[in-house]
Amino acid sequence: MRFLEYLFFKYYYFQVRVGNEDVAPFIAVVFIGFISEFIYADIICFYYYFFQTSSSNAFPKPYSFLIVPTVVILVISYFFLYKKRYKNVLYTYESEWKGKKNLGAILFAVLPIVVFFVETYIKMRMNQGKI
Repeated sequence: MRFLEYLFFKYYYFQVRVGNEDVAPFIAVVFIGFISEFIYADIICFYYYFFQTSSSNAFPKPYSFLIVPTVVILVISYFFLYKKRYKNVLYTYESEWKGKKNLGAILFAVLPIVVFFVETYIKMRMNQGKI
């Protein structure tokens, strides 16, 4: 839970710096949900790209790629936005995290996207017969 609080804190203050202070809590939650979509896609792609399955129907349905971020957004919204609990998180960790490096938040956002495209590139090269 502390890692989610850290991510929410960093993404919230990023939105405040950009000038979206009025929607910063909601955008922080949506961004975490968006990145969780890439993490889910990474897991699914890794499994189905690199491990042989006997059934062609084993691939998850396309709507599962909409359900996962929706559920993540709803759960995180409950944790932070319900009764404005995010204000407590911002107040509690402000002295600890404000002004510190953003490496964890940046890696959480960039790494799943890079891994997804690397997996896709490797599978493309495998299909071309070059790997």
